[in-house]
Amino acid sequence: MSHSKKKSTKEKASNQQNPIIVSSDTTIET
Repeated sequence: MSHSKKKSTKEKASNQQNPIIVSSDTTIET
């Protein structure tokens, strides 16, 4: 679960800078 949480944080930061979703597994709502 720790890994998933860490990935979510990285994805959120990446999504903020780049409007591209790397992992479709995680749904990011902006």
